[in-house]
Order: sequence, then C-alpha cells, then structure tokens
Amino acid sequence: MNDNLAQIIQNEQVGAETPATDFESHENEDVSTQEATSIEQTLLLEPTPENEAVVDVIMLSDWFEENNENLDRINRLKIQVRGVKTDERLVCSVLDPKGEIDEDNHPVRHLELIKDANVFPVLDIPGYDMDIYGNGFQIMYSFNEDIVLKCYGIKTGLIIIFCCPINGQLIPYKRMKVKKRDTNVTIAFPNRQYITSNILSSLDLEGLQIQYKQVQKELDQITDKQSAITWLLGKQAGIRDINHLLQIDDILTWLIA
Repeated sequence: MNDNLAQIIQNEQVGAETPATDFESHENEDVSTQEATSIEQTLLLEPTPENEAVVDVIMLSDWFEENNENLDRINRLKIQVRGVKTDERLVCSVLDPKGEIDEDNHPVRHLELIKDANVFPVLDIPGYDMDIYGNGFQIMYSFNEDIVLKCYGIKTGLIIIFCCPINGQLIPYKRMKVKKRDTNVTIAFPNRQYITSNILSSLDLEGLQIQYKQVQKELDQITDKQSAITWLLGKQAGIRDINHLLQIDDILTWLIA
C-alpha cells in the first residue's frame, strides 16, 4: 500500500480531479474597485489603538505541524518518497463530507494532496477547522468574539473572508487577498452595531435575484434580510467549490452593507 501511495504522490494524482471553474480568471480581475472598497468601509471600525492588530504569515507545512491535533476532519499521512521533500506536499486523510460509513461501520475517508505546502502562506494563529476541496482548501480561525477568519487557499495565494458572529451565524464583512510574498496581515475590525442594525433594514429582493439567480426558485422562503442570510448560509453549507463559496460570501457582504 505504501508503495502504491508513494507512486501516486510522485505522479501528483492525489486530489487531481479539479472541477471546471473560472476561479483563476476571476481572481485576475481587480476586486478592489472603488465601489467594493466603499461598501466594505461602512462595515469596519475606524482604526484605533484598541482595535489594531497584525497577524504573521507562516507556511502551510509549518502551520499544519503545529495545528494538526486540533483538526478533527483531517489527518496527515507522512510518506517518504525519494526525491521529494517531506514539507513540499501535504498528503492528508480527509473525512467524507457527506459523513458516509463503510461496510465495517467506519467513517469513509479520502486521500487529498496539497502541493507547494512549504511556500504557501496561511495565518500564524491556531485554527479550529480545515477542509480540502478540488480547487483549494479552507481554514477557519477564531480571532476573538467578534471576528472569525474564513481563509481559502488557492493557486495564487490566500483569500481571507472576515466574518462577524451574529445570532449564531457568520456574517462576512470584508475580503482580503494575501499574496505569497506577504509576511503579515492587518486585522479588519467589524462595526458590529452597524452590521446588526443593517440586517434589520429592508431587503432589495430584485437586487438579490440579480446577484444570485438561484434565489428566484426560493422566493417563498425569503421575506427579509435575515431570511435571505439564513437561506444563503444554508446553501453554502453544501457547496464544495471555492468559486461558489466566495460568490455567496460576496453576496452576503453586499446584503449587509
């Protein structure tokens, strides 16, 4: 079995099936337009000594060594392969996302490979969850009671979605791109009072349908912003593509701005 697995790693076939996606072209667009920046600024607190913080960046292979024991979903498999540095690739056993059980009543797990783990930036703070998709991975961090960081690892670097926990739901309020040469990240603090009050404001249902056409099939479930947020988060829970996950994160940020 180890010989077979080693051959797979050498051929770079673990997790090689990647769904068709326009994510790379999407990321080449300038997402920091004046309009997007204006929307985000209303959701952020003005920087003060009390709400300024910087988090260092660390390489994924080093972070995983320090945090693997905190991740219930993923276990690392350490395999020695001639000519391959052990920290270049993470070979992981990942729980089946649907919770399937095998014939011996054991949870089904899948093998996944993350390449270039020794040069891929992530945040140097403890994470509480991680998942691997066909076109990248996700790490969840709890920074404080007002900030949860949802981070997506893709080919060009790391995308951070800053979320504010409100009524048991993670509400996205800012997107940030971390490039491979970056050494730290400045934390964006949410204007919690503004976000909470704006969730109670009127819903632009027509605009929401333009932003996300699938809403048109579920109009009976969406009557205000809170029900729209609940529906979108529920939809997101079953998605396994980073493109789609980011699309809904952006829509949620638009909703509360």
